[in-house]
This record gives sequence, structure tokens and C-alpha cells, in this order.
Amino acid sequence: MTEMMKIKAGIVILNYNSYEYTIKCVKSILEKSNTCKSIIYIVDNASTDGSFIRLRDNYAGAKDVRVLKSKQNGGYSYGNNIGIRCAVHDGAEYIFIVNPDTCLINDAVSHMVHALAENPDTGAVGPKLVQPDGNGQIARTYYTFSKAVFSKKPFCFFMPPGKMMQRDLQWHGKGQFKFNGMVAGCFFALRAADFCKIGLFDEDFFLYNEEDVIAYKLREIGKKSMIVPDALVYHDHAAVTKKKGSAFIYYHYRISEFLLLCKYAKAGIIQKACIFILNMVWFVLFSIKEKEARKYVRRLFHIYRAICRGEFGRANEAILQKK
Repeated sequence: MTEMMKIKAGIVILNYNSYEYTIKCVKSILEKSNTCKSIIYIVDNASTDGSFIRLRDNYAGAKDVRVLKSKQNGGYSYGNNIGIRCAVHDGAEYIFIVNPDTCLINDAVSHMVHALAENPDTGAVGPKLVQPDGNGQIARTYYTFSKAVFSKKPFCFFMPPGKMMQRDLQWHGKGQFKFNGMVAGCFFALRAADFCKIGLFDEDFFLYNEEDVIAYKLREIGKKSMIVPDALVYHDHAAVTKKKGSAFIYYHYRISEFLLLCKYAKAGIIQKACIFILNMVWFVLFSIKEKEARKYVRRLFHIYRAICRGEFGRANEAILQKK
């Protein structure tokens, strides 16, 4: 048995009402990852469309695929942590976090495992992404107050391309690219030891910005991130979440962004107030146009207040109670 065959990777796929995508994703992994010993952990996040039964029956007897069920939809971080803990318990050396709307083009798992093994200063690795819109991999710096402000209208119009306020780093698609920040959250890998060291995903975050949190946590242990261009993955961007509609997406994004700035970027009182006002005004105006968003306005205000008071756990609890 070769050295690569001895390496064990735990590949975690979080499913929520998207079993069709999950089955396609798993199929691509099983077909392409033929040199790296791995186990796929599908975590059904309390789906309401019968996904768990379909997935359980589809992979009954499969030795390399395990279907787990969450008792509640506690969010993206909560669900992924279930799979991560199982993979760590089973002795996985590397943990892959994979969205259902991705498919392997080549043996990306092996390429990424090699990259982590050869770069001890690297905490997270991501593949070269191929997306329907033609865009490739995303390499992003830490999300800060200034980046939050200048990513919003009308402030974004005052920033010329390539300036520091933009969070996307320039990568030309050739050669490994190592940087301070985080790769795209749709498909990435960490050593199991590093994932445990940073405390897994932060379950205060229900949806969005999870990879930005990982970036801050990796910085605390002195690790960088890296794109591995030899690893190729297709990503049907937002194929799953777009089913929910723009109101749902913007509501959760605004919560996670504010929580990230307060909890990890350590925004000051004035900075918190600025983002609070900017986001609330934007969301109120958005609700005038988008009827579905109106039910979220009051919720967003109360969750923001809880975050400002440092009650991060209560913010996520409020989301769970009013989903």
C-alpha cells in the first residue's frame, strides 16, 4: 500500500433539502478520489423534504459513505460540526468541508492533502474553482470594518479597483498561492488537528461568513491559507441557498456580517453603530421593494441589539426560534 493510501480524509457534506445535489457531489468524489483513502460523512440538517430517508436508503451498505441526521437545523456551523466530530473520532487526519453544489473535476482531494502535508505553515487549502459565471477561486483577506463599509453602496463607488479596501486578492490561476486570509467556503480542507485547535466552526453563526471566522481563527494559531491550482472543482454557486429567495439570504448575511465584525474583527462602539445604522436603513429600504423582507425587519433589529450587548449565543437562538 502506498503512503497516499494510508492517509485518511474525512469529507463532510451538509445537506438541507438538497439531496439531488448531494448525490451528484458524492458520486463525483467516489469516482475521482481514487488514490486517497477517505470516508464521506453526509449530515442531513433536519431537512423537510425527506432528504435523510432518500440519502440513507441510497447509501445503505456503502462502506465509504455515512449518513448522519441532525436533531435540529442549528445552522451551517452546527451541522458541519456534527460531521467533523465523527470524522475526528474515526481518526481522520484531514477534514474536508464540501458544499452539495460542488463536483470534483479531478482528484482534488489527493492534491489538497499533498499540499497540506508539504506546507506545515498552511492551515486551510482550497482548489481552483470552475463556476458557471466563469469566475475562479476566491482568495480573501480578513473581513474588517473598513471592508464592510466600502463594500456597500454608495461607498463602494469611491474605491478604485485594486485598493486595500477590497477584500478579494489578485491571483492569476498559476502556481500555488499562499496568503493571509481564507479560501472559498464551498470546498476546503484543514488538518484535523488544526480544526480541533481552533474549536471547529463557531455555532453562533447560523449561515454565511463561516470561512471569514475560520480565517481569524487560523491567524490566531499562525497559519495561512493556500489555493492549490492542480485541484479542480466545479461549483454551481448558491444553487442551494438561492431557492430560499433574496430576503432570506440578505437577512442572514446581514446578521452574520455584523456578528463577525463585533466578535472577531473587534469593532468599536462607533464602528458598531455605523454598521448597525447602515444595515438597518438598507434593509428597511429593501423591504419596501421586497415584500418577503418585511417580516425580517423587526427580527433583525432585535438580533442586532443582542449582538451589541455581547449576547452572541442569544442572537443565534433567536434565529432558531423564528426560522
